[in-house]
Amino acid sequence: MKRPGDGLKLFITVLLPFVVVFGAVELAIRATSAGHLAFYRTVVGRVPPHIAIFQNPASRIRKFQFPVNPHTADPFLAWRNRDNLRQEPYLTTSHGIYSPHEIGYARSGKAYRLLILGDSSTAGLGIDRQADTWPQILQRLLGNSVEIVNAAVIGYSTEQARVALLREYYKYKPDGVLLYLGNNDGFGSTVPDRRLLDATQAGESFVGRVDNWLVEHWATYVFLKAGAKYFSQTAFGTDLGDEALRLARVPLDEFHDNIAAMVRWATGEGADIFIVLPPVPLEYPPRILEYDFRRAYEPGFHKRNGCLEPGRPSGDLLPALLDTDITAPRYPKYDLPIGRYAAQVVRCFDGHIDEQRQHFSKLVESGASDPDIHNNYGYVLARSGDARGALKAFLRAIELAPNVPHFHYNAGLTYRRLGEEAKAVEQLQAAIDLDFTSARIQSPYVAELKKIAGGESRIVLIDAAAVFRGCDNEGLFADHVHPNEKGQALVARIVARAVTGRRSGAPAESGGQCP
Repeated sequence: MKRPGDGLKLFITVLLPFVVVFGAVELAIRATSAGHLAFYRTVVGRVPPHIAIFQNPASRIRKFQFPVNPHTADPFLAWRNRDNLRQEPYLTTSHGIYSPHEIGYARSGKAYRLLILGDSSTAGLGIDRQADTWPQILQRLLGNSVEIVNAAVIGYSTEQARVALLREYYKYKPDGVLLYLGNNDGFGSTVPDRRLLDATQAGESFVGRVDNWLVEHWATYVFLKAGAKYFSQTAFGTDLGDEALRLARVPLDEFHDNIAAMVRWATGEGADIFIVLPPVPLEYPPRILEYDFRRAYEPGFHKRNGCLEPGRPSGDLLPALLDTDITAPRYPKYDLPIGRYAAQVVRCFDGHIDEQRQHFSKLVESGASDPDIHNNYGYVLARSGDARGALKAFLRAIELAPNVPHFHYNAGLTYRRLGEEAKAVEQLQAAIDLDFTSARIQSPYVAELKKIAGGESRIVLIDAAAVFRGCDNEGLFADHVHPNEKGQALVARIVARAVTGRRSGAPAESGGQCP
């Protein structure tokens, strides 16, 4: 006879082993994979992309690691600066403004208040001390008569900056607004920023909130979801493809709307408006090396390509001409992909140059038509000191595959080494034209900024890009986008001249002296 409670006992008896097993799995994951768990939460959760990039200091997955995470999630902006962060170079106020001292919303004196809306180049990415960022140098150049409010956020597009201005930064009641934006808007993204902001927790569905809670609190769920994403190739693919790279974070028409909205607000409040044309390095196409890096590695897994091993096709080698300042890692502590890529290629060839030269020489003599063979042969010849032979090999690779940007890049660097500057520029420009470089991605956005400024007499256009082009460009950048200490100081001088000119009523000038 079935007694009361038998059903419950049966249910507990059946359920208990599952609880014990899942509990043991949960504890094992938490105990042994804490670093990886933090990373996978950013992969499968709803953490905004730049939060994910700056998290994960303990994980062995080193695709993105930074000494300091300056960000926190925001329900409307995806991410913003952390408040009261006092760790160099990210010294923030109680409102998340970059400053060594507190800056309140209320005006405390008669100083001209300049609100700066910018991205990583203004926030100090790649700089060791905030005192060396261009807004802080600008403050010292202009003195106490001007108060700088640096509202830059690493990774921000004009979409986020516009929302931030209209939600928060308007409270500073500035006399001038300076926009140093556009570095991030055109870079490839499968999710446009407007959709990203619509999907933040402020507009998240109930199901999305439950899923996010499970990701944050249940390690087994995280690993199961990560495994599903891995096998479906939705999260761990390292090659986005050209089409994905062509998808801008902020389409050009939305970029125009965002800049126009910020200009309207500033002019409506009677504030001066300054727009900086961001400088970018000449001749160095960053996507070339970054693309090869993505093909060569999968985050969290073993190296797939690299040194030529027995039975491996020659195309598996990752060629680059790395013994130049252009590709040398300037800030290795940030573990930028280019730095690790360069180090990997050097390790592949260190001590094996003669062996590799003989190998590729035989392949070339046998009539090989694989352009990678000729490009790799050019690499080992260049490393051996045979620049003329390297150039011949690179040009043959170009002949076989004229649309591969890094073949042109290597040929351009070799022409430069041989002192043939005109031909070097021609090849380097070809690499830029073929590749998704910073300069190429930004060019339509720069043109749009000029168009907007040309139609509004109250805008002071500061052409920092033109000034940088007249200098030793390669020595002014920490990487493929961010000015180093010398570059930051030059930006400060350029902006100081423009701000001083506008305040004095004289024609604003944006010139600057090269360091």
